[in-house]
Amino acid sequence: MAATSTSFLNEGYWTPGRGAQLAAELKWPLLASMAVYLPVVFSLRRWMRKRDPLPIKPFIFAWNATLSLFSLLGAALILLDDWRLITTPFAHEKDIMPNTRAVVTLFTLTKALEFGDTVLLALRKRPITFLHAYHHLSVALYCWHAQLLSVSFAHLFVFINLCIHGVMYLYYALSVLLSKNKALHKLRPYITGAQLTQMFVGLSITIAALLNPEVTGEPSHFNNAMGALAMYFSYAVLFGQFYICNYMPGVHKKSLLLLSSVWMRKEGERQPAETKTQPLAIGKGTTARARVSATFRMSTWVASFKH
Repeated sequence: MAATSTSFLNEGYWTPGRGAQLAAELKWPLLASMAVYLPVVFSLRRWMRKRDPLPIKPFIFAWNATLSLFSLLGAALILLDDWRLITTPFAHEKDIMPNTRAVVTLFTLTKALEFGDTVLLALRKRPITFLHAYHHLSVALYCWHAQLLSVSFAHLFVFINLCIHGVMYLYYALSVLLSKNKALHKLRPYITGAQLTQMFVGLSITIAALLNPEVTGEPSHFNNAMGALAMYFSYAVLFGQFYICNYMPGVHKKSLLLLSSVWMRKEGERQPAETKTQPLAIGKGTTARARVSATFRMSTWVASFKH
């Protein structure tokens, strides 16, 4: 790809290597923000425990609308100036247009700003799941490290994420204004499905990079790709669990019943024979009370890993 184009940004500034330089210069501020992320969130939740949710809906709308706008703008800049990049799984930084280098760098080094999502949840006394906190923290760390190395397989991660976040944050912004709109609510499974698809695409790109010595021949780049592999695999599992629990209730209930059956059988094996006064496995001989009890205890156990 030729590196000549009219740049919307300062073309002379966004030269190859600029992103890695900025990542090195911002190393300690970014790592410090990641280190205090969870302590700040836990402190806020504790502080809000005996207080009413803050009336900050206008700010939440502005926050999400702004993130949506910048995400869509970043994706548009890549398409307008470097559209062939979306068909190229691996691209060296010197072969990327200045606009795209700027978008990728700004994307990777500002992920910590999205910690604001969690702060707003805490101030509104909304649930903060393990998936939410883990996703925000791990993405910020990985993006900074990938930018520091200028890995040649992460630009597609950026483009796909910008597209999905553009739609996702727009949905969040509209939800503030149209909280009872049923048509808007029906979009949720599709947004989560797009996020889940992103994880499998990320896995495919990462595996391809690991199998290509020209891309991950250097130990640092190989280690970064292994980190991306672990990250995307964990996201696929967690987002898959979230999708099933929230949008496939029938499958979720059957899974709980199956897990309850296995758990109850193991409990029965641990008890002395003389104490087994009722069937423990969930089947035809199980009383309704035992079924409800087993399912409730198992669902509670599973939920402890979800939040």
